[in-house]
Amino acid sequence: MRRTLAEPVSSPHLEARALAAGYGQSPIVADINLRVGEAEVVAIVGPNGAGKSTFLKAIIGVTKIFGGSITLQQREVAGLRTDEIARLGVGYIPQGDAVFPSLTVRENLELGAYQRPKETAVRMTEVLELLPELSEKLSRRAGVMSGGERTMLGIGRALMAKPTLLLLDEPSSGLAPRVVTTLWAYLDRLRASGIPMLIVEQRTKDILEIADRGYVFVNGRVVLEATANQLLHNVDLAEVFLQAGARDAQDPLVVGSPKSTSIS
Repeated sequence: MRRTLAEPVSSPHLEARALAAGYGQSPIVADINLRVGEAEVVAIVGPNGAGKSTFLKAIIGVTKIFGGSITLQQREVAGLRTDEIARLGVGYIPQGDAVFPSLTVRENLELGAYQRPKETAVRMTEVLELLPELSEKLSRRAGVMSGGERTMLGIGRALMAKPTLLLLDEPSSGLAPRVVTTLWAYLDRLRASGIPMLIVEQRTKDILEIADRGYVFVNGRVVLEATANQLLHNVDLAEVFLQAGARDAQDPLVVGSPKSTSIS
């Protein structure tokens, strides 16, 4: 049973309604209802295998949509190609390396503006103002950069397209604790710029310190929606993970059931 502790978001920038998505013939997530408001940072947390990354990939058109809808600024985008969704302003930073290792930092950034070639110089200036740490590394080959630097370059390349929404999948994955601290500072800086963000992250406490609201995914479903502050201070997330997982194991449901959905 899903619980909602946060106030509903009016006029969302992104909204998923009753979304079911996955691979082949098997939905991995189902009955997902989620909203991201303008200038809002939303976190998706949950145990491994909960379908968090699958949901992000559904938004960008990588995974198969079995049902439901995804709207971007009230325009239906479910079923569009990935390049079409990118042209509508969705920037996606996948888990792991999101750069071309054989290219320089400058070349990686320039590739991000391939849909806006006349704006490349202007966007480069704007992105480097937001991420000045990249300015000193423009001629460096991406393949020799540290994991944290490559993550930041991936974010910078996404920003070159002048996105109206950023999706980040496990941005801290594989990074050393010291580098992760720097990453959170970068994301907080992006937050201040007003770009709405939807972030999947395993470091639950850290990402909730940055986010406005959060959704808890367990076994392909949203089991809890709340403000980030509520999830940090008023909710035992470990208990939520365990109780929701145990409930699904005892009472498995069929995708499409009016009560709920589970992995098939």
